[in-house]
Amino acid sequence: MARRKFWGWGNEGDGPNEEQARGIAKTLAARFAGLNNWLARRPFVRRVMESITGIDRRRSLPEWHRDHFRRWFTRRGPHPRTGVRGSPRVVLLDDCFTTFQEPQAMSTFAGGQAAFLRNWDYAYADSQVPGTPTVGKVGVAPLPTFAGQSYPGYSNIGGWNLYINPHSKNVAADLKFTQFMASTTAQDILSEKYSEIPTVQSVRTSPAVLAKNPVLATVPKTKLVPRPAGTPNYPQLSTAIYTNVSAALAGSTSPSAAMSAAQSQADSALSNATGGL
Repeated sequence: MARRKFWGWGNEGDGPNEEQARGIAKTLAARFAGLNNWLARRPFVRRVMESITGIDRRRSLPEWHRDHFRRWFTRRGPHPRTGVRGSPRVVLLDDCFTTFQEPQAMSTFAGGQAAFLRNWDYAYADSQVPGTPTVGKVGVAPLPTFAGQSYPGYSNIGGWNLYINPHSKNVAADLKFTQFMASTTAQDILSEKYSEIPTVQSVRTSPAVLAKNPVLATVPKTKLVPRPAGTPNYPQLSTAIYTNVSAALAGSTSPSAAMSAAQSQADSALSNATGGL
């Protein structure tokens, strides 16, 4: 039930913590973007990556870029009509793919400095910590969708996985614990006390659970798709989005052309999908 750690540093003052280590790694990876992108396309590198991280070698990966959105926007400078009365206003919420990582985005939102946040279920609890500017001011809703499509839109709920190490000396106890965590009793505890979205349907639709907070009340309105979805089209849709958005941010194509290409490629992936994405 715990996120896997890829760094040996801890939080006891003996070096950077995990989040800092990730930041350092990402900075270095972006600085040598060309080399990293070249390596990521090498079959032997993908085989090694698959054996270490479990990421399928056939899965397309997003490319690294030396620049990010906020730096590019600062260099570009404001539009001549910025601030002029009557000028159209555009709000762009940059995410972890352009500037922010998850903790920074959560901190900005909980500090009352952002109007919208897309995050995991824990974000609501974090926004309601006593003394936080957003206490009592946050609503929760499924993501919107496009014109002509049924509400709500698709989103990523995520989840935790339970594994048993085949080399464990206590397989029987491990199995018993896994069975308990999948039971209604454990799912009730996780949902009511920790706002974790339950995977057991009877718990997920329980009035007592739904009444706990807006996150859990929103769950029945979402479109749940089990993972893995069993379709080869998921990577195709992901590629359609990130390659075209990256191209627009890098300036190699216009935003309108990038979005048009993304829409066309996404429609192709969705039309060929069976069983959901």
